Amino acid sequence: MPNANLKEVLIHSASQLKIIPSNSNIILKALEMLKEENTSISQIAGLIKNDLGVSSKILNIANSAFFRIGMPVNTVEKAVMNLGVRELKSILFCLYYLNIFSDFLNFKKSNLHYMLNHSIFVALSTRLLSQKMGIEEPEEVFTISLLHDIGKIVFFMNIEWYGKLIEEAELKRESLADMEKDKFGIDHQETGYILGLKWKLPEIFLHVIKHHHSCEITDDASYYILKFIQEADRFFYYRDGGISPESYILNKDKENLLTETDNLLSILEH
Repeated sequence: MPNANLKEVLIHSASQLKIIPSNSNIILKALEMLKEENTSISQIAGLIKNDLGVSSKILNIANSAFFRIGMPVNTVEKAVMNLGVRELKSILFCLYYLNIFSDFLNFKKSNLHYMLNHSIFVALSTRLLSQKMGIEEPEEVFTISLLHDIGKIVFFMNIEWYGKLIEEAELKRESLADMEKDKFGIDHQETGYILGLKWKLPEIFLHVIKHHHSCEITDDASYYILKFIQEADRFFYYRDGGISPESYILNKDKENLLTETDNLLSILEH
């Protein structure tokens, strides 16, 4: 029988959680500027240079083995130019996501690593599926997917042994959402939805967060995003390709996805 007291604690925690990352204004402003066709590289770089933390991460990533082209990159302008718009967007979203955990929630290192590793891998995988299959806008899919599991924040903050529950679900190949429901009367989809409402996320984000474990995907607007997330989720935990086109694509590009995930993680966590 679910623990009614824990359910109330989780709902209260989700509804009261206030998160305003310290450098979110600069990151969000940069993301808005990247949407504008007339925005120049120098304008983006000029904004990013105003925050030491963001600019240092961008320089580190541009100089990493995965992204570096030729000579060392010594300026933010050159880093932005080398990375390109698509990668810069992805990196900025990851930095924004990291700030939520490290600056405000004081996550344990192991929990932080799990959340970043899983979320980034799923986001990169869904973006790849969107590109390869020519369905949906890849960057929008990436952003939505990066936030699909935000409800786990509430569980990690309030349930000390939540990480063990995730491991148990993975080992038994059972639905984590179902196990959460059994023990707490609420799952991370629901706590994520509460957080999403509080953060005023767009409707499609809210729908995906609330239904990404649903067995019946019927909403036309988010059908493929939900399908991509479910395929990427399963692939993350089990690494076994099924017979679907999505599984084939992920299996074929598995090494690149793992390398890109590890590359981003190594920089974001240091």
